[in-house]
Amino acid sequence: MAKNPDFPTVSPKMLWLLFGGFTLVNGLLAFFPLPLAWRAALGSVELAFSLAMVLGWAGLSFPKQLWEEELVSFPPTWILFLLLLTTAYLRFTHLTTLSQWPLTDEAKSGYFAMQLATQGWGSARLLYDFSQLPPLYTWMEGVFFKVFGVSLFSLWCLPALLSLLTVPAFYLAARAFFSRSFALILAGLMAFGFWPLYAGRFSHPGVLLLLWECLAVWLAGKLKTKNSHRAFAVIPPGFYLGLWTGAGFYTFTSWPGAALALALWVFFFHRRALTAFLGGMILVYLPLGVAGFQNSYGGYIRHVWGFHSGEAWVPQILRCFWDFCAFFWESPVPENLFAYKPFWGGYLNPLWGACFFLGTIVFSRMASAPWVKFGSLAFILLYLPGFLTGGVEMFRVIPILPLLLAGAALGLSALLSGLKRTWRWPALGLFFLLSLGMDGYHLFGVYQNVWAHPKDNWFGSKSLDRLRAYGLLEDWRKKWGPGLILCDLVPDLYDQSLPLATFSFNAVENPGLDPAQARWAAVFTNVNYRDCLEKRFPQAQWAWLAPDMGWSDGGGMLAFIPLPCPSTEALGRLVAADQAMRELVPAVFDNRDYRSRQPVMEKLASLYPLFENDPYLESCFWEKIADNAYGDGNYDAQMAALRQAVEKGCPAAHLYNDLGALYFRRSRFKEARQNFKEALICPGAHTSAAAGLEMLDEAEKTGQLPKD
Repeated sequence: MAKNPDFPTVSPKMLWLLFGGFTLVNGLLAFFPLPLAWRAALGSVELAFSLAMVLGWAGLSFPKQLWEEELVSFPPTWILFLLLLTTAYLRFTHLTTLSQWPLTDEAKSGYFAMQLATQGWGSARLLYDFSQLPPLYTWMEGVFFKVFGVSLFSLWCLPALLSLLTVPAFYLAARAFFSRSFALILAGLMAFGFWPLYAGRFSHPGVLLLLWECLAVWLAGKLKTKNSHRAFAVIPPGFYLGLWTGAGFYTFTSWPGAALALALWVFFFHRRALTAFLGGMILVYLPLGVAGFQNSYGGYIRHVWGFHSGEAWVPQILRCFWDFCAFFWESPVPENLFAYKPFWGGYLNPLWGACFFLGTIVFSRMASAPWVKFGSLAFILLYLPGFLTGGVEMFRVIPILPLLLAGAALGLSALLSGLKRTWRWPALGLFFLLSLGMDGYHLFGVYQNVWAHPKDNWFGSKSLDRLRAYGLLEDWRKKWGPGLILCDLVPDLYDQSLPLATFSFNAVENPGLDPAQARWAAVFTNVNYRDCLEKRFPQAQWAWLAPDMGWSDGGGMLAFIPLPCPSTEALGRLVAADQAMRELVPAVFDNRDYRSRQPVMEKLASLYPLFENDPYLESCFWEKIADNAYGDGNYDAQMAALRQAVEKGCPAAHLYNDLGALYFRRSRFKEARQNFKEALICPGAHTSAAAGLEMLDEAEKTGQLPKD
């Protein structure tokens, strides 16, 4: 990277003034509830000023390339060891209590990994579920479950371990291009920054992608010393980089942006290696590409595409920059949508955000033109997956994290270069202490507090009643040992968090346990089925799991049945039906959202004899049919299925309430009123039917239906 001596050297005082201004603006935008107009104005001014500086408006230059300078002395080994221990501690502390319960995404990947661990590699696939996820993380998690057992601990231990390995991998990647001290600063950012710590708390393929990307950059650095290893002397090093890049497609859906950035780097700086690189990449990618072609790959991408012809273009374009706002200031994603977003400022706190803007200016005035062009294009490519899908998920843009950290490290290095050498380590330590204080509070304070108030924040993310059920089941396990836990008689099988969490002591699910030895059984179901089940299992104990939530259907209930019980035949039918539903789960994952649920309903129909002539099971069956019909937007079929549920099965309050709501939406007020009233007189009713009647009265007066 050639120096640029054409401009006067910038003074340290100017650098600190710029840093202070950027920090002030970032802090205001991150932590203060400013009006939208003020927020837009401040953010626009900061970006415009940075762009003007980048383009040379201020005539800034620097006398040396900071990434090649040893700005600070390398610390002793014992200090590095303490830092590594701290890095590990931050990733493994509160491993199973920080997030409390798996997200539906985490439970989904855990389910497929659980199948691998218990059924072997015959259940392995190249593409998983309706979102067509690549397989590598699921395969790794399956091996992890096989070795360490299926549990919430092992679910979250793997991503924490991958996140920890990313730190030395990032250091090695940086050392391939930069000085030891600059690489150490980069490793520190990866070790103690909020975003890397946060990403490592999710059982998600994105955390594997980040590690893979760091190792790819390390391999890219080997192109500079292609004859330093004998193997590289026989096979072109570009081929190895291509193999690794091709394997990256097996990590996560957003890898293509990283692959394009790597190809761009080879094209810019090692064009002779381009053919070998492309050959290696295509060779490894080919099986996945064939699987994608056979499975009509791309449906999910079209489903999450951020642009829709029926909507106004300006809001859609603005949503594409949500991720950029989340990098430095605050995520605009609505509060009731989790979406892996930051909750207190941005992914980079105001200090590191200011360093990034400063580093961008430094880089533009210090690096050669090809490096500036490459850096700009790489940033665009890595941001593109988030831009095109509306900016609602951090893992779609996580490949951009190393670039953000590199910019922040360069800005910090520019600040340190203006200090006397004896002051650099104290200043560096102060920076990291202040940053870790903010980021630690963000992760272990604000983020953890999000899950402490489920009524406000759990929408569409986690199942509160399943979390509470797990706590009760754990207590019963400690007293009575393994039991028969029936989790899959509920309408929607998409949330597999409870079967995953209870696998180790569920004799129905775990092949290593003998069901005949179980001393208790538990049924996870809707609270309004209690009257129906109580007649059959009078000795059962009952726990309403969400009495404080005010859900329209009353929420979940757990029935605890001591064994042996008099109703052995009835319990046997419940167990058989629950096991049959386990076979349906892959179809539920594969047919959702943009895909028709008809295959699920066809499989359900073939299982009907297991549910027939048992009132509770009949209601469960028809409720499942209704749920899948609703997913397909077939409201006539949904209504017909719910009527079957109350006529052939248990006339439970939530079924009548759902029917009332359906009739209400169709302006069939008489039928709606009748069903709401039926819901209210059912034994032990817990529904929103009373509120439904009030809305119905208002609608009859005004002639207008309430908004969704």
